[in-house]
Amino acid sequence: MGTTIIIAGLLFIVGLTVGGIAGRWREKHDNKSLELEKEVDQLRSDMNEYRDEVGEHFNKTGELFNTMTQNYRDIYEHLATGAQKLSNDKTDVFQLNGFNGAPRLKDESVDATVAQPPSDYAKHEPVSAEPTQTKSTEENAK
Repeated sequence: MGTTIIIAGLLFIVGLTVGGIAGRWREKHDNKSLELEKEVDQLRSDMNEYRDEVGEHFNKTGELFNTMTQNYRDIYEHLATGAQKLSNDKTDVFQLNGFNGAPRLKDESVDATVAQPPSDYAKHEPVSAEPTQTKSTEENAK
């Protein structure tokens, strides 16, 4: 019976040792899981914050473009109004056409002259892309 008690005591000590090692191993892995969950939550929070910042940036950009467009329209209208008030009747004055197309002349009866080349302009024949060979080049090729 003495041997049985010694074997039982040794098995108890081995069991405690194995249990302690298993407990520490499990605790280590549980802490790692908790760390990973915290990291995922932090990354998710950072991503949402970044998404909000991008949305705010594009909203502000849109507002600035609208303001800039209105400012350009105001400048154009100011210049067109000033040109109408300050010019004589023979001057071509552009009207604002809602920015939908090219500006139109106030007086459509003005003759647009077609651009003509200068009188000393000489037409040149087109140059061919193939080089011409001379006799000496042909003889060297043989």
